[in-house]
Amino acid sequence: MTYPLPPTLCFLDLDNVLADFAWAAYERFVPGQHPPYADQIWEMWRACGVDESGFWRDMDEEFWHNLPRTHEFDAIVDHVTKLFGVTNVFIVSSPCRTHGCITGKASWVEYHLPQFSRRVIFTNRKEILAGPGRLLIDDHDSNIEKWEAMGGCGLLVPRPWNKSKETRRDVTDIILPALNFLFEIRPPSPSPSSPYQTQLEQRHGKIDWSSPATETPAELLASDDPSPIPQEG
Repeated sequence: MTYPLPPTLCFLDLDNVLADFAWAAYERFVPGQHPPYADQIWEMWRACGVDESGFWRDMDEEFWHNLPRTHEFDAIVDHVTKLFGVTNVFIVSSPCRTHGCITGKASWVEYHLPQFSRRVIFTNRKEILAGPGRLLIDDHDSNIEKWEAMGGCGLLVPRPWNKSKETRRDVTDIILPALNFLFEIRPPSPSPSSPYQTQLEQRHGKIDWSSPATETPAELLASDDPSPIPQEG
């Protein structure tokens, strides 16, 4: 699948892309004893040693409002704002059934991202918003797969619970250059110091960085080789 034109609308996932839900959840159930990277899974209640209902039960409005920012928050927000324009960026988040979740997330956005506070969408079916020219940045494999099946473009944020977990480098080394690639913002020549360029050329051979993009970052980064890329962050 190729995208001949850069996307015009950007949809940003909230939890574990902008708001560090995983850190807050582990801190609530196993304070100071977060599981190591390799043991972190999507079903976080298992890693916390509680059942699913008990995991979500007390995550009230205060919990969601007080989530810390992810390390990549500033870089991702600044970059998508520059590329898309503030009015073309939306926050899309899947709410849990716990009372106060939606209001807590909405107040989090109002506090941390007031420029986007009128463009917040809550749904557990993000793919209904997908289509040509629409980009989703998310940390859940299934959300990206469904989004792309509906004709949208997806960027998977590397996290220990998704298929990009072996990357294990600074997320901004992957996401920001991938965004540039979508917009055909290419460096004038390959640079060995660029982890993103090095990763692509290790897997796909020499790339003419001056030519227009014909493949998406997701296609270029896809590989049957599960081994991690050097220079871990």
